Amino acid sequence: MHSIDGLAVLEGDEYRQKGGGNFARWQQHITDWHRNLYGGLERAPSIGEGEHLIVSAVGPEPLIEMGLTPEQMWAVALEKCPENRWLAKLDSSTSLGLDALPKGVHLYAPMTAQLTSHGGTVPQTQAYNHA
Repeated sequence: MHSIDGLAVLEGDEYRQKGGGNFARWQQHITDWHRNLYGGLERAPSIGEGEHLIVSAVGPEPLIEMGLTPEQMWAVALEKCPENRWLAKLDSSTSLGLDALPKGVHLYAPMTAQLTSHGGTVPQTQAYNHA
């Protein structure tokens, strides 16, 4: 998940010149490819070491039942499916087995620290969320 300033970023020359939208190097690892642009959050939550992002496409209820506080996003561009998603940050003190996840709820671990356009790492930053 990436936080960007809007759809114009994905349609811009700079994005394409830097390899944006081209996943040839990663294609063998991509098993469920979708592109969506979501609004509703200023920025995607910053997920630190030992933390996870939990995402529901079936409503906020599964996350609430896990004792989490979900935030809603809604599709504004690209595939627009699923139309809504709910996010919550799962901190390192919460243990959750993968078998416990309901259908339509997914758990993600960060690949790197959250990057910014200024070349640094910073917690939470953005207007649209590209998933």
